[in-house]
Amino acid sequence: FTNQDISAYGPSKIQEQSSAIEAHLKSLDKASADIAKLRAAADLIAEQLGPEKSAELTAIIDKLVKDMALTKSALVDRLAALELAGSKWVEIRRLTKKLEDSADTQENSIQDLKIRLDLFNLEDCTDIASACAAYRRLLDEYAKNLSKLKSDSCGLSAEINDLDERLIAMMTVEKVNENGDVVRKVLDDIDPEVAGVKKILGILLLRQKGISMGCMSAEEMIIATIVALEEYEQFSTTVGSYLDQVNAAKDAKFTFGELNDVLKAKEQLQFLMKQKEAELEIISSRMREPSPFLKKSPQLYDQNLKLLQLWESADGWLTSHASIIDALIADWSMWTYEMETIERELQQLVESVENTRTGVTLQRANQAARQLEAVRLLKARWKALRPQTETVLSLLSCSGPKGAPKVTMESTHHTMPRRYTLVGEQIRGLFSML
Repeated sequence: FTNQDISAYGPSKIQEQSSAIEAHLKSLDKASADIAKLRAAADLIAEQLGPEKSAELTAIIDKLVKDMALTKSALVDRLAALELAGSKWVEIRRLTKKLEDSADTQENSIQDLKIRLDLFNLEDCTDIASACAAYRRLLDEYAKNLSKLKSDSCGLSAEINDLDERLIAMMTVEKVNENGDVVRKVLDDIDPEVAGVKKILGILLLRQKGISMGCMSAEEMIIATIVALEEYEQFSTTVGSYLDQVNAAKDAKFTFGELNDVLKAKEQLQFLMKQKEAELEIISSRMREPSPFLKKSPQLYDQNLKLLQLWESADGWLTSHASIIDALIADWSMWTYEMETIERELQQLVESVENTRTGVTLQRANQAARQLEAVRLLKARWKALRPQTETVLSLLSCSGPKGAPKVTMESTHHTMPRRYTLVGEQIRGLFSML
């Protein structure tokens, strides 16, 4: 025997050969007893017939004893080598089982993490901020678990490679080449059990790579979700700030006592609408179609729907209110132009009437007739302005703050009906002068 061939043995073959050697050693022990009997017989012959007669038998016995001692020594050495190899295989089997268990645990962990990334519940979320905060805490926890899993996966890879190196070392023998140099060589002709362990280690390496790829995939998912969440937090804050501005515009105490007040309100609405068009249209599309990562959270998805409803409500209010303001500006501007024209002509008539009071009677009569006709025409134009006045007052009521008193022709708290009424009274006063 050469003990180097043990390097290619598997556990079963080691056990089989160990049992055979143990049986051989027992047979040698039995043969030793038989040789002892032969030596006793040789000693008896020497006593009875003389040493010359027993010399040949004694030489044979000595040779047998020497051969048996050499054989036993070789067998004991080989048995020790087999027992050492067997103990190594016990350790290899233990480590292989440990690595398989570790791979099972890590595969289950990565699968569980992926499931939790897709199915989870956020508790106590009453608004977007709390939902985002809860989601972020969950993602941070997942990232922490993933970091440990990645570390365990790297450790598994190192342990597999270490065990593979130990197995290769067991299958490596030293030989002397043709140049007399000692070289190390890995045996090619190995036991099926050894090949089986090699195969298991190869499979474990593939499983470890699968775990590593799973970790990378989960990490990419977590990072992408965090990016989407941070982006959503940012634009939801932007939308919230914008909605606050719209609500402030809604709650503003717009009395619109003068046309300039309406023009200022239009500037504010235009600013809000331009801001929406310039900065928030893309954000609104993202609210309508949120990131797939955000859809995984029912609570966050519900909060997003609420935000979207508020956004659409604000957008609708802006559009309708801007339309009312535009109509109000157009009608009020025309009304103001016509009213100023009537007031100017009325003032001219008043001055003309006062000047003609001291004139010649005939000229005064002719002038008064013309003035009376001018006043009648002016009164007709004043009356014709009433429907437009009522239209403007109606628009003023629509554009005013919620709960504010409506503006009518009889209202005394607004300049427009007061101005219209005052001009009518001035026209009637001019009639009395004529």
